Amino acid sequence: MQQLKNILNFIQSGKISYQPERDDFDSLTKFQEIAKRILYAKSQGWIHDVKYQTDYRHPGRLIRNIIVLGGLTFQGEQLLKSRIVGDGNAAFEEDIIELKPNIAGIGVNLNAAYRWFKSKFKN
Repeated sequence: MQQLKNILNFIQSGKISYQPERDDFDSLTKFQEIAKRILYAKSQGWIHDVKYQTDYRHPGRLIRNIIVLGGLTFQGEQLLKSRIVGDGNAAFEEDIIELKPNIAGIGVNLNAAYRWFKSKFKN
């Protein structure tokens, strides 16, 4: 989570373009950790928009560069102000099926509600 917060701090300070240090396969594979975190931040609504270019010279559809458009959202700024620092693996846990019923634009994430209830009533 701390690495994600560091990237969000860079975005807030105005850095919008991200790419590997060198143009070789090792640098490209190391860069994927940064790329995954930026795309995760976008999926969570912490960044307004992201454009990226995929490298087709190597197998696995690796991301060659990323441009962040619009900077951080309000939720992203609130995340930076929070004192929560978890381990990086827990932050990237994904639900296989998302249950988000929606009525007139207002919805409930049932997966998150289940995890919240489970953590509250675990004792």
